[in-house]
Amino acid sequence: MMRFFLFSSVALTPLYFFDSGGIQISHILLIAFFAMCLFLKVNFITSTPTANKLLGGMSLFVLYAVMREFVAFIDSGEILTLLNPTHAIFGLATFFFVHKFFHLKSGSSDGVTTLISRSLIIAISIATFGVFAFGFTLSLSEFVERPVGTFNNPNQIGYFSVLACSLATTLFFANNVNILYYICILGFTFFLAIVSLSKAAMLSIIIIPAFLLWHFSIKESVSNRIWLLLLFSAVAMMIIFVVMTNPNRIVDFVAYDRLSNLAYENDSSLEVRGYSLYFEGTFFEKIFGISSFEAWMRHDGAEVHSTFMAPLTYYGFIGGAFFLSIFYFWIRGCKESFGWIGALSICLPPILYGITHNGGRFSLLWILMAFSLAIKPKGMIQQGVGQRVVPPTVHRNTMLQRTYRSA
Repeated sequence: MMRFFLFSSVALTPLYFFDSGGIQISHILLIAFFAMCLFLKVNFITSTPTANKLLGGMSLFVLYAVMREFVAFIDSGEILTLLNPTHAIFGLATFFFVHKFFHLKSGSSDGVTTLISRSLIIAISIATFGVFAFGFTLSLSEFVERPVGTFNNPNQIGYFSVLACSLATTLFFANNVNILYYICILGFTFFLAIVSLSKAAMLSIIIIPAFLLWHFSIKESVSNRIWLLLLFSAVAMMIIFVVMTNPNRIVDFVAYDRLSNLAYENDSSLEVRGYSLYFEGTFFEKIFGISSFEAWMRHDGAEVHSTFMAPLTYYGFIGGAFFLSIFYFWIRGCKESFGWIGALSICLPPILYGITHNGGRFSLLWILMAFSLAIKPKGMIQQGVGQRVVPPTVHRNTMLQRTYRSA
């Protein structure tokens, strides 16, 4: 039952039946997953040291956020002040339960990776079907509005494509999917990022091919290098053909228009995103934060549009430092398992997206973190209780033998 609830939650992530910021069907299924874990008294002690440190930083952030918002609630009497820490608590629960589940099951066959790979296919299929069902356009001359598909707004499509791509990249670097599966997932997530017309999504996801070229040039087998070379050659030839046959066609491409006018659009500036709020605060506000509701009031009824500046503004240097530690330990944990190329390919797209959008409320982000820290490349073996050993030649990016002990 736990597998079913978690599988369904990931698979149904694109289905939005209620307003943004509220509970969706995927959240209900996650709550059922939490309840099943507690009911079955699953052993939640074992984990990796890096994941435990991330969990510690995340717990401190949530604790401080709750305390800061409670003080703001007493001062203002505004119940909406308590909404933001509720999202933080849910994110903590998602990472905690999902990571422990993945970590405990990661040594038993390929069930965990199969759960993610198959649920990811369903989720991407639903998102793609929604885009086609509700309509979209790639031509600037026919453009009316950005598509939303089964989501509530286009940016959610874009962020979903980024996180789905990072999940597929985790599977690939863990040697759990073949190159054809990975290329297909990349193709669909790139398509979703483009049709969403999210500048942040398109610019975040485009870095993955660069890392892949780097990775394939030094680590992969000859056959996989040939597959990737054929893919990029085909894409390059199509682009050259379009430009040479009709140079105006690329100008009529909506995504091209969005990116080419990036520097001239008001909504792209960091000031509009709410970055200035932190620097406009008093010394004590910079240290302790101004609370989410006060930031909303000062920003003319808008939240801070950044995964990183939002907690820094709401909870000051103290809360912001706790929050940034989460991403530090995430990158560090992925580097330990997949090397620098793998870690950057997995972590950097969501991080780049988070510069101009607040992605902390998206539960798939915490599922991605939990999965990427729990799963290990094929070939890592168990030795004794709570100890794992990485053979020196097992993984593409692993050059030296590493041993670590679980807490």
